Amino acid sequence: MTQGLKIEGGDKLGRTIIFAVNQEHAKFIVNCFTERYPEQPAGFISMIHNEISHAQSLIKTFCDKYKENNPQIAVSVDMMDTGIDAIRILNLVFFKSVKSYSKFWQMIGRGTRLCEDVFGVGQPKEHFLIFDVCGNFEFFDINANGTEGKISKPITQQIYESRVHLSRLLQETKDEQDLELVHKLLDIVHKEITLLDKNRYQVKMNLRYVDEFMDRDRWNRLDSSDMHIVEEYLSELPVPETINEMARRFDLMMLKMQIATLMMSSTQKNYENSLIEIAEGLSTKYSVPSVMRAKTTIENLRNPNYYKGVSQKKLDEIREELRELIQYLDMSSRPNVYTDIKDSDISLVMRESAAFISYGKPYKLRVESFIRENKNHITISKLINNIPITSAELNALEQILFDGDERGTVEVFKKEFGDEPLGVFIRSIIGLDITAAQQAFSEFLTTGNLKADQMTFIQNIITYLTVNGTIEPGMLFEAPFTDINDAGLNGVFDDTAAYKIISIVEHINENAQVG
Repeated sequence: MTQGLKIEGGDKLGRTIIFAVNQEHAKFIVNCFTERYPEQPAGFISMIHNEISHAQSLIKTFCDKYKENNPQIAVSVDMMDTGIDAIRILNLVFFKSVKSYSKFWQMIGRGTRLCEDVFGVGQPKEHFLIFDVCGNFEFFDINANGTEGKISKPITQQIYESRVHLSRLLQETKDEQDLELVHKLLDIVHKEITLLDKNRYQVKMNLRYVDEFMDRDRWNRLDSSDMHIVEEYLSELPVPETINEMARRFDLMMLKMQIATLMMSSTQKNYENSLIEIAEGLSTKYSVPSVMRAKTTIENLRNPNYYKGVSQKKLDEIREELRELIQYLDMSSRPNVYTDIKDSDISLVMRESAAFISYGKPYKLRVESFIRENKNHITISKLINNIPITSAELNALEQILFDGDERGTVEVFKKEFGDEPLGVFIRSIIGLDITAAQQAFSEFLTTGNLKADQMTFIQNIITYLTVNGTIEPGMLFEAPFTDINDAGLNGVFDDTAAYKIISIVEHINENAQVG
């Protein structure tokens, strides 16, 4: 339970087989486990041998390829040594001597099956762990080809320690709101100690410190030595909260973000970018009522400028509001959203390195935000209103748009977006003014000779332009412009009118580039 490979961010032991000697031995193992880990749910560990009436049902459940069903630990007596395909197995415990060389390798084979996403989305099974209690490798004179891995702390333990660290940092600010948050954080960590089951083996082993920190006032006078006690003896004791794993991951990310902000760490920007990614994902889920209720917060978080000067209290409120909404994000987007940011131990750095620039969606969002905020700039205004622009006007816009800092340089823009003209990019963000679009097609709209399907087709083009800014002529022969007629433009208009429409579209596109 301490050294085994874990899932759910380290809060839960991965699927495990314990190979027992006989039924009596298996029962002894299960009884010991149940006594030491009463906090685990019923069925977390189960014996599987030929006198268990539902053994085959347990094996089938244990071999589920997609879910971590109980039993999570199977104590097998000759029933799971060979012939089962449980791809989610991460730990094998050889609690018996194996005299057959071929059977020994067959038993090892239980752990060699590959499995996608076993440690989390985008984190496949690439290794497994063998506990050779009875010296089988030595008996067969095998040099185990393994490594000593560093075991990271479970998410629940990291959350606990991060709350205590954050409370100490907030105390130093002397800000009234920060001190209120300190009180709240210490209430939480204290409550988790009071809720511990003193019959648990791990709690009994650390009872001296548990009893000491049962006193709420004790938390108000923490010093460096107390922090050592918390990390060494207390932080691993709280039981993981019974909530979606992604909520716990989000809690940890937000706590680390708050610490990084107070420490003026360069990782602060990384956390901000992760939060922007989360908000982007949630903004596509407004059909879920609970997500819709948080729309104001989500839209604020999509704006990179929102993070300038945001208070610690507000960050905590954001954590509470969004933590249970993270589960609605698409699975495929989750790795980019809340994979833990790898950073070194936080330390105060007085001088930061060169300006931080991240590529991808957060970078694009910063550029988009600037463009929307400056839509009245003469060049941007011309692009919105379908007025031709000059090289000089475009160069002047580039001078203020690409600041060499948050919005990077022209070179950064080209690296991210290729050779897409800047004017076309700006149009794609702010669209074309509807009046300008209607004016471009005024010859069609004012004649009064259009049929209903022709009028709808023109209106569809105008709507598309107001959202996307430009349109490739070839799209007029594809969906959604084939919804009215399978032939698209040519099915709705004759050749002369179709040619005129394409000419108008091309002219609109040209005005998004330098004339």
